[in-house]
Amino acid sequence: MRCAPTGFVALLLADDRWSNDACSVLNRYILRYPKIDFFHSSRQIIDEVDRPISSVHRSQSHVAIDDFKRGSPVKHLLCWRTDEALACGGLDESLNSVWPDDYDLPWTMAEHGAMFKAISECLYYYRDHRECYRLTTHLPLDIHKREIARIMEKHNVDAPSIRNFIAEADRSYLRQCLYRSSFDQWLKEKLKYDIRRGWREEYR
Repeated sequence: MRCAPTGFVALLLADDRWSNDACSVLNRYILRYPKIDFFHSSRQIIDEVDRPISSVHRSQSHVAIDDFKRGSPVKHLLCWRTDEALACGGLDESLNSVWPDDYDLPWTMAEHGAMFKAISECLYYYRDHRECYRLTTHLPLDIHKREIARIMEKHNVDAPSIRNFIAEADRSYLRQCLYRSSFDQWLKEKLKYDIRRGWREEYR
């Protein structure tokens, strides 16, 4: 962000895709809504060969700070005002790969008064695959849980709510984690564990 020559920046994770018209749609919204600091679009899940495996998940029209306590109300494609994000401290690089960009940053910006706007168009294609390394699956479960707790503690969420949030995540999307710990990862790699056998979420 410190090197960006533009007033807004947007996020594309390494194994995902933007729609072909993502930049033009973003530019149109930026010009139409000059007071907005953070745009977020609808999205769809695709597999390793670009086949859709979900319906289009519509962007949430209203965003409130308390929404973040239950998970991020803003989903990819994420596009935010550069100087506004930097004024809040930018990305928290102390967080270990879990949600510093798509959970902690928009939450921080919301706390600093940023204005959010949903984009109805589907601009982002989020890829669920098991063919190679992926943070969601390959980062051990204990790291995911620890970093989620750190983000929520940073935003003054009480301990019982954090435990409930992590317990719910453990019953749902965190089941995608291939390894429970670094030791479990080392052991499974030694035993040539087939990562394609990992649990897959059933998308709506």
